[in-house]
Amino acid sequence: IDLKAFQLVELLFLQRSNTQAVISDDEKKIRGIASYLHLNFSEKIDFEEIAGKNGYSLRSFYRKWGQYYKDPPKNYLNKIRFSEVGRLLRSTDLTVSWGFKIGRSSTNRFRTTSR
Repeated sequence: IDLKAFQLVELLFLQRSNTQAVISDDEKKIRGIASYLHLNFSEKIDFEEIAGKNGYSLRSFYRKWGQYYKDPPKNYLNKIRFSEVGRLLRSTDLTVSWGFKIGRSSTNRFRTTSR
């Protein structure tokens, strides 16, 4: 439900922003990709495939992404994942396993993002 609510809020924001200023096609695509990451964070994400489906080379996708988001796409995705892992660990007895390795750097990132 949280992810669906996020997508709805983002769509409403884009609609509201659209009446106040012209939003470029690139911004719509990049924000749509961000929504996709929020909705599919537990899946294996292929940024090259996502870039291609949206008409970008991988390099141009990363450049365009950087115009709208502070963190690179992989870091953005990991923040979403760690946030959800933290939420699940705090609120359930579930074990969590998604397409990324848990190592020393992952543990440190989790501690940083879960505060």
